[in-house]
Amino acid sequence: MSDLIDFLTARYDDEERTAKAAMFSPESRREFGGEGSLSETRTGGNGYFATGPWGGGIDDEYAEHIVAWQPARVLAEVGVKRQIVRAHRRVRTSDRDSPERLCGMCGGGYPCTTLKLMALPYSGDDGYEEVWEQ
Repeated sequence: MSDLIDFLTARYDDEERTAKAAMFSPESRREFGGEGSLSETRTGGNGYFATGPWGGGIDDEYAEHIVAWQPARVLAEVGVKRQIVRAHRRVRTSDRDSPERLCGMCGGGYPCTTLKLMALPYSGDDGYEEVWEQ
């Protein structure tokens, strides 16, 4: 079984890289202007960017979703996820006579339920192991 922590760390690295590449500047943010209009503030230009079909806007629901998942939020969530993984990274054994590995944070079997649950959104990715669902 490959290491679940390595798997999660690789996913977070990808998300962080993608979010940073999508960021115009640390101060910028996307705004929904209604009628399918999305704009990027503080970009130095007109601030509008294209999404959806050529020559048309996008539905309000899609625009609101895009705004909610702007790069700054993704980076914040990746940071929190990394802290959770770090907290659960410590491994200990149950006692001298038992080789069972336990999570140093929650005391359950290793990898613990918390780490397994954090991997579920990536179940379709290469490297995901179904044994983590048990």
